[in-house]
Amino acid sequence: MRTGVTLLRGFIVERTNRRAEGCENPLTITELGGKENELCNPDVKRLGVCLRQIGDELDGNMELQRMIENIGSKCPKEMFFKVAKEQFADGVINWGRVVTLFYFACKLVVKVQLLSVGEGRRGVDAATN
Repeated sequence: MRTGVTLLRGFIVERTNRRAEGCENPLTITELGGKENELCNPDVKRLGVCLRQIGDELDGNMELQRMIENIGSKCPKEMFFKVAKEQFADGVINWGRVVTLFYFACKLVVKVQLLSVGEGRRGVDAATN
């Protein structure tokens, strides 16, 4: 579970650093509740590359983009858990589904961050904690 959390944080940090999400202020690992050195593990780095490649492919999925665009920013935690429940309702777990959920989480965090710029970090804290 800890590795999954680390991978999710790394995924969000990497995408915001590349401004892949239209995010003007990239997030840091510590802003997401992590430690500076947690992305240094070679296995985490290797998995992170795979996640990045799949995430980049999801950028081109117009159906997914339309669905994400229509999601409001209220109750991001509840929305995330709803999507997660639906994603794995049949009990099948695979990397494609995991990355899709990471991708969705990243989009939610960035959406909340963009809408809460005037509110400081509270919006990001609400989305990631």
